[in-house]
Amino acid sequence: MAKKTILLIGSIVVTVSALSCCGMLNAPKEVVNEHLKAWADKDYEKAYALHAPTLNEELSLEQFKTHVDDYRIMSFNLTSVSVSGENASAEIKGTVILESGEKWGCRYRLIQRGDEWRIIGYDISPGALFEDEEEGD
Repeated sequence: MAKKTILLIGSIVVTVSALSCCGMLNAPKEVVNEHLKAWADKDYEKAYALHAPTLNEELSLEQFKTHVDDYRIMSFNLTSVSVSGENASAEIKGTVILESGEKWGCRYRLIQRGDEWRIIGYDISPGALFEDEEEGD
């Protein structure tokens, strides 16, 4: 009976650990999903609200609107999520397809403050795509 109890407790611990790990990876990815969806929908304020205050100090809402209008995202695919550090930082990578049909890379950096993840930087460019392809070689 004691062996079964230990196995059951061990299974529960493994399951809870796996679920919390998935939640930890999904939370920052969801923020990036929301950002890219808002970008594609030209919902400037919603996307901008997902930025950390430090990013918004560097990038005004007007500058962000211009960026969104210049690079119309039609679809995206997030392929890589990594979370690390005591301050809970994350990097999300993927690809976007622009209205022009071009395929570009995207790379987001996020930081967690309390229960919220906020974007502290992003790169959506052909260069981000090429960097990811070189890493995969």
